[in-house]
Order: sequence, then C-alpha cells, then structure tokens
Amino acid sequence: MGNSLNTKEDQAHRYLISDAWSAQGGFVDSQLCDSVSAKPGQTILDLGCGSGEVGLELARRLHWDLTVVGIDKDPVSLEVAQQRAVVSESFQASYQMCVDDECLVFANGTFDSVVSRFGLMLFKTPYMGMREMRRVLKPGGRIAVTVWSNPEGVPTLYWSYLACENRVPHNMRPPLPKVTCLGGPGVLEHMLKRAGFSEIRYSSYTCHYRFRDFNEYWAIICGSEMLRSQVAILPETVAKRVKEEIHRQAQCYTRDDGSLSIPHEYLLATGRAG
Repeated sequence: MGNSLNTKEDQAHRYLISDAWSAQGGFVDSQLCDSVSAKPGQTILDLGCGSGEVGLELARRLHWDLTVVGIDKDPVSLEVAQQRAVVSESFQASYQMCVDDECLVFANGTFDSVVSRFGLMLFKTPYMGMREMRRVLKPGGRIAVTVWSNPEGVPTLYWSYLACENRVPHNMRPPLPKVTCLGGPGVLEHMLKRAGFSEIRYSSYTCHYRFRDFNEYWAIICGSEMLRSQVAILPETVAKRVKEEIHRQAQCYTRDDGSLSIPHEYLLATGRAG
C-alpha cells in the first residue's frame, strides 16, 4: 500500500513539474505554429512532443480540424498530452513512445508537416533523426524545429551543470553539451541541407522563463530531470552549497518583487521537403 501511494504521489508531482515547464513555452509554441503553416484537414507529426502543447495550439488555431501524432520518450509527458487531448474532445490526436528516433515507425510521406520543440538535439544521432523527419514528410511538406543555442545562453541548465560539474559522476552531470549541440553557427542549417530540405530559414530568439521567486524555481528544477537525481545523491551540506551557488547566479535576474525572469537563447529553423 505504501509503495503504491508513494508511486502515485511521485507521479502526481511529476505531472505538476511537467505542467510548470510547459507553461514557460507559450511564445515558442506560437512561433512554431506560425512557421509550420498548417492547414485544415492536415496531419502533423510532433516529434519530442512533451506534454503536447504545440499540437494543441495548432489544433485550436485550425478550429480542431487537424490530426496530430505526437511521440516522445517520457511516459509521464505522453500521459499528460493524451489527457489534454481527451479533455478537448475536439480533434484527432494520438501519442506514443519513441522506441527508436533513428527509425520512425511511420511510412514514407505520411505527414503534411513536422514540428519539434527542443527535441531534435536529444536524439541519439540528431542528423539521423532529421533524415527520418524528411522521410516521413510528404513532398513539399514543411518542417519547423527549435533548438537551444550556446551553453551560456541556457542559464537554467548552465547553472546546474556548473554547480554539479565536480560534485557528481560524469554520467550524472546535467546534459548541457547534448542539449546545446545544435546551437553553434551554421550547424542546424547544414544539417537541414544534408537531410534534403530546401527553402531553409533560421533565426535566433530569446524567451524568458519566469518564476514567482527563487524558491519556486528551485523546487521546479529539483523536481525535474535537470537536478532531481543529482541532488538526491549529494550530502545535505553539499546540496545546500549547490543551491546557494545557483541562487547567486540567479540574483542578477531577480526583479524588485522577488520574481525571476531568466532569458534563454534558441534557434528556430524551417524548411521544405523537396
């Protein structure tokens, strides 16, 4: 009974953390929706869909005349996405686990558009994932992806990485190098060209992650994969120092009312399947 209760409580907590991060992405979601130019009746693949925000926003814009297929590797996020789709009861949506991001389960030319919000760089081999995105698109189909920029441009992860760098095993450090691997000059554009896309456009942007205060920020990053497992293995005194170090980093983004507004830099790229 106790284990079952703990499992349910942990799952509920992860739902709250997933929602907390999702709430930060509205501006990016709107940009992706604007860029993909979806039309009524189309079928969209949301790759690395997380909690399903992009697909839901696209469906709203098209008065629910849209089919969305979302895939992700996080079962909690997928369950949240499916629940949201069920609540809306207005559009066709399905969400499934991504078993192999280098070999998607869909036939050639299945989708009218593919979107990916901060998912591509997490693929085992991002270029192979990009090729798969091209394969499952119909001729002329559009792609719109966002990726994080340089390490310093992603403060929430950068601060966590610096604080943990010499305190946890190498394989437990926050995945800063992987998350920012496509943010270098020309990297994403070159990958799109190699994968067979044309009409490529990309630009850099800044979004702000906002929190009521540092305590809310700390609770969210410690409840997510960014720091949860790292803090769990640290002695209490060391975990306290980590918190203090990150707090000092965050102070320059603290407003007069104690709230935080932390800028994050990212790239948005679009293209068309030839």
